[in-house]
Amino acid sequence: MVISQHEQYLLLGFDASTRTQRVKISKSLSTFLQSWQYLHRVSPIFPVRFDADESFTEDPLFDRKSTLIFAGPINPIRLKIQQFENCNLWITFGLFNVIIYCQDAAKVNAIIQWLTDQDVRYERWNLKKNTITSVDWALPDFKKITWRKKNKILVLRNKHFAIEACGTEYASLLSSILSRT
Repeated sequence: MVISQHEQYLLLGFDASTRTQRVKISKSLSTFLQSWQYLHRVSPIFPVRFDADESFTEDPLFDRKSTLIFAGPINPIRLKIQQFENCNLWITFGLFNVIIYCQDAAKVNAIIQWLTDQDVRYERWNLKKNTITSVDWALPDFKKITWRKKNKILVLRNKHFAIEACGTEYASLLSSILSRT
């Protein structure tokens, strides 16, 4: 697996006139920054390829129906080339640390099934051209989530006031750390 040294940017903007959200992937921020509005979001993303001889794929044009899948947290090493053939793949920061762009509905369904089988959370954006037409996501299996209980025990076990206060204050940070392990 090779990660590009040249970041790209996932741009999400809300078009108030049509009340739609639009997605774009760009190699540069300069043109986007000129039309920046408070409803726009930008995330740095890094293209991935599986073979050192393979060139990085071009930016997707979003020229027809397609899907963006945000998945994670997942170690990108777990991703297999066969699953993502004919798809664009990026890694990024945050809990959804893998982004997959695919135009083949059967391939999208196979990827979603694999993510579900691996207990990996995802959010799927269905696109028509560059407009988001629908969004769905994986619900966690709450019976398997134990890190919240461990957090509570850790905070309540410490009887010293300062430790309890710090544990309570930083519980969200601790939850984030535990959810990535």
